Amino acid sequence: MTRKKTLQLVCLFVGIVVAGTGFWGISTAWYYFTASPLRLGLPSDAQEVQYEYRDMFPSDYTCHIKARVTPEQFADYCREFKLTIHVPDRKYSDDIMWLSWRGPAPPPWFDPSESISETFVRQSRSEWTLAKYERGFLFVAAFSH
Repeated sequence: MTRKKTLQLVCLFVGIVVAGTGFWGISTAWYYFTASPLRLGLPSDAQEVQYEYRDMFPSDYTCHIKARVTPEQFADYCREFKLTIHVPDRKYSDDIMWLSWRGPAPPPWFDPSESISETFVRQSRSEWTLAKYERGFLFVAAFSH
């Protein structure tokens, strides 16, 4: 069983136990199964982790992560989430205007360069996940519009 699956099962168990406390427990369990796969996928020894997830009406969301990791950990992260390098002639099923590091509402601490070179991407319909490695940090921007 992968570390990610183990963490998800532990979170499910905790969420079920806490659910008895009412809405707070249910929302906590929901958070771990909707907001955190990208966060839970970070290496356990990642440092200086900053994370923000925002739900927007009706089903849109944004997620931003900044974490100090090694280049090898970054490569493993990209493989785990099936992120592949962007190349100029790559075709996407959504408007390429969304391929941007200044996409929907980044928090002030989220400071990757705006260049999309060396950006790894996963895109499906209106969902985008971008990742890059700069200055010793993994940067992730994920959103749905």
